[in-house]
Amino acid sequence: IPACCSQTRSALRRRAADLGLRVSNVSAYQFYPDVGWDDVAPAIDVASALGAPIVVANGFDPDLGRFTDLLARYCASAHEAGIRIALEFLPYSAVRDLDTALRVVMETGAANAGVLVDALHLDRSGATPADIARIPTERITFAQLCDARRWSGPRTDALLLTEARTARLPAGEGELPLFAFMDALPADLEIEYEVA
Repeated sequence: IPACCSQTRSALRRRAADLGLRVSNVSAYQFYPDVGWDDVAPAIDVASALGAPIVVANGFDPDLGRFTDLLARYCASAHEAGIRIALEFLPYSAVRDLDTALRVVMETGAANAGVLVDALHLDRSGATPADIARIPTERITFAQLCDARRWSGPRTDALLLTEARTARLPAGEGELPLFAFMDALPADLEIEYEVA
């Protein structure tokens, strides 16, 4: 690790501690078809240096077998550092829905692999809060909460991505079933609040 990068990581960790904050996760490393081990391995080192217990991963490689193999190696490296991997399904990615995310997580064979459940992505992928019950509790790494307007029009990848990055609303200002979403989550689960 170059000295400048190591110093920056240490400074960030000290700054968070001074403010009484903790780094809850490093979010998110995106796995594209041309991404290899040398590209993703440093994210684990950075998360460890920052004291983050979770790294979020997104799968954009349409070859899910190749992605799963690389993710399994990623999880093994993270396990050695005491870090969990949260696979976030995005309806505009190769891991488009909860079922695909669960399948990939289980196929890694990694005990530290789990699913990140985002209220917006759950809805836009066609699932409901009731579907959360299908996830083994130990495989829910954490959740993300936001609200959104009722969807109208075509569900293209470009439109879904734009909404996720720029149109998240504060809780209560949209029409997502947030009470049902919260009730479906494990009682002690960490929740991250996202507003664009």
